Amino acid sequence: MSEDMYDERFAEFVAKTIRGPRFGAFEQLVAQHLVAAVASDPLRKIRLVCEAAYMCNPEKLNIDLDRLEVTYKVATSLMNAVAHPDFPVPVYTIPWAFEPTAENFKRYIEPWLTGRFSYSYQGPEDERRKIVKAIQEMEKHEAFFTITMGRRYTKLPPDSYWLLVNQFIGWAIPFVQQVFEKVSRTVSPTVYNEVLRVMARTGEAFPRERGRRETSMGERG
Repeated sequence: MSEDMYDERFAEFVAKTIRGPRFGAFEQLVAQHLVAAVASDPLRKIRLVCEAAYMCNPEKLNIDLDRLEVTYKVATSLMNAVAHPDFPVPVYTIPWAFEPTAENFKRYIEPWLTGRFSYSYQGPEDERRKIVKAIQEMEKHEAFFTITMGRRYTKLPPDSYWLLVNQFIGWAIPFVQQVFEKVSRTVSPTVYNEVLRVMARTGEAFPRERGRRETSMGERG
């Protein structure tokens, strides 16, 4: 079952179990995102908390809108990385949720990118030297997007993909924890505990690490 299908079924189950006008649908939905985030893997936690913040009008909660957008777009991009299993070694490409420009590199990537990473060349051998040299001569933003988006026969090996993921998580989580605390003030303890009770009753609740499925970014190597 896909993550989206499971989330829809669970949301419907929660709504039916909490039963109607005792609690508002909006407050239930925010609570579902917060409860699910607690037990999720880091990337999904980031995505869920950001979505909860967007539902609550982040400006009124005194949340940095620019950083919220950066955090959300990068998290969803990394979650939707594409695995390419037809190569000798599993490799990945990332469909960034923004244009691959120098301005966007400075806004979305530079704040959390802290180290170098390798790439895998998957093209004709007679072009390898020329393409490697071309990448070395590129501007930093151009080389980054060329490699991570799979241009010029380049792909990310698993260790490089997870290096990027972990660098981003290390930067994003402190901010996301602050957002979680602010958003949680919009949900009454009664609603939160009721949603938590329903999730516990399902046993499985939200499956852990749903983002790591082969159809998107594959199994962690």
